[in-house]
Amino acid sequence: MDNDPNAKPLVILVMGGPASGKGTYCKKLSSEFGLTHLSVGDILRSERLKDTEEGRELNTFMLEFEQTGKLMSCDTVAFFLFKEMRAKGWNKNVFLIDGFIKAVAGFHYWMDQINDQLELKFVLYLECGAECMLKRMNVRSETSGRLDDNESIFHTRIKTFYKRTLPAIELLAALGIVVKVNTEEEMEKVYSKIREAFFKFFPEFQY
Repeated sequence: MDNDPNAKPLVILVMGGPASGKGTYCKKLSSEFGLTHLSVGDILRSERLKDTEEGRELNTFMLEFEQTGKLMSCDTVAFFLFKEMRAKGWNKNVFLIDGFIKAVAGFHYWMDQINDQLELKFVLYLECGAECMLKRMNVRSETSGRLDDNESIFHTRIKTFYKRTLPAIELLAALGIVVKVNTEEEMEKVYSKIREAFFKFFPEFQY
């Protein structure tokens, strides 16, 4: 990547509903091209387990989210995201970031507080229907071990995506920076479309 110490990190925002394939396709991109995948959810789940003041405070926020659906402040999420980006080299990598913008407020925070600090290349929206997401979450819950993978909240998570997150994706689309890929198709076909979009913005990675 850029050797200029003042260069901005290059970022791809990855968005989609629960079980739409964000982790799966970020892993494939990271493996093939050496990108750095940062899942905000994974970062926060890891931090909450640490016996530190920050970890204990974060655990309180996440318990409230799990119980009421109240999103924690964008400032808090950005703090832990940027902490992880610095640990991973800041402008030495291309980052795939998923899970930051969960609502319209997150979109405005990103545009007002974060966008100038990074170079957002494009937004990858992994589109998947509600029925497909529900089926995948049921399968995932059998092995994931995640506290939020259980039947009682699957429908709520899908509804929350359509109510909160999809309007934010539509705002990003209005800026002309969203690439939409339907992930209900066969995996290799989906990944081929994702690679095509990636090469459009990062031609230097194309063999």
